[in-house]
Amino acid sequence: MPFVSRNELFQNRVIVGVWKITESLSELHSHIRLSEVDQERFFIRKKEKHQKSFLASRILLKQMGIDLDDLYYKNQTIPMLKSGKNISISHTNDYVVISLSIKHQIGIDIERHHSRITKLAYKFTNSKDGNCTNSLDLIKHLTRLWVAKEAIYKAMKKEGISFKNQMTIHYEKQSGTGKFFFEENQILFDLYFKEIDTYSLCVCMRT
Repeated sequence: MPFVSRNELFQNRVIVGVWKITESLSELHSHIRLSEVDQERFFIRKKEKHQKSFLASRILLKQMGIDLDDLYYKNQTIPMLKSGKNISISHTNDYVVISLSIKHQIGIDIERHHSRITKLAYKFTNSKDGNCTNSLDLIKHLTRLWVAKEAIYKAMKKEGISFKNQMTIHYEKQSGTGKFFFEENQILFDLYFKEIDTYSLCVCMRT
């Protein structure tokens, strides 16, 4: 089974699991037994790639020591754990990634590099975001800004957040900082970046 990695970040305060999906749907099914609730969630997903991502996420959770009965969803979309641990999940095409932390607000996101992001950049970037560095092309740079802001959005668990107006991102190589502005407050996040194949991954932790 292609369990790519299990990393401990931010001085071991956050655990990250990465799964590359290469199995068939039947192979994934053979490695997991779904509860009745998860079976309903599974069959809601009509496309095979979404079904595979769902199964892979459950297998990865077990690999990371999480009892699937501990998992539930707030407002049907936000993953939560009854134990009180913090969790964030992301999936896109061939990958599922999960972050866990006992005490800290966290978020995770992974996105494939695609040229269309250059046409969408005006919707989520601002003049205070860090500029593109020589080591990254524009598409990778914009993808990093996107996954960082998406990770912070997941960590905050709030509706109606503006990626363009309420967040700024700065990074250098694999680390960075993010700021989230809410009412009169400024909330800081540490950021970790990693390029995997043609994808950018970001994990954030509230400081």
